[in-house]
Amino acid sequence: LVEAQLSTGAGLVGMRFQLDFPDAVSMRGEALFAVSKASGGALIDALFGEPVPPEMFSTVEEKVMTEVGDILLYTCASSLSHFLEVDIEGGGSAFVRGFPESKGNIFPAADGEEGGAPEKMMALEAEFQIAHSEIKGLIMLLMDWSNRPSLKRELNRFIDHLVG
Repeated sequence: LVEAQLSTGAGLVGMRFQLDFPDAVSMRGEALFAVSKASGGALIDALFGEPVPPEMFSTVEEKVMTEVGDILLYTCASSLSHFLEVDIEGGGSAFVRGFPESKGNIFPAADGEEGGAPEKMMALEAEFQIAHSEIKGLIMLLMDWSNRPSLKRELNRFIDHLVG
């Protein structure tokens, strides 16, 4: 999904999260921040105010992308939790350069977690671009589709509350 929209030199930052619904059902997911190699380089240069020397780029790229991704992903996942009025649990973010070989979850399972992707997933995707620049990419929330009744109920409750 991400690879289809970005070049193969993309950088990915991901964070696992879990939404805990009132009916004791949980929905696990991954939040992803993805940019092409060119956009990632432009973002890093913009944050530093000048081009980063090539010998430092790899180290700086991982740190900057992880920090920026962590802020964006935490904001998106916690906003979803806030709108739905459900609890959220999450882990730290991780940076991956390029696209992983596995076709399961992009980020490996943590200790004590089951590995592999769910059979069906729901993807919420937002494209972004920083004004007056060439910096653009994707933010995605990938969630296990098996617990959709709980999500549907909470979305309906949220919409009913908005409509009044």
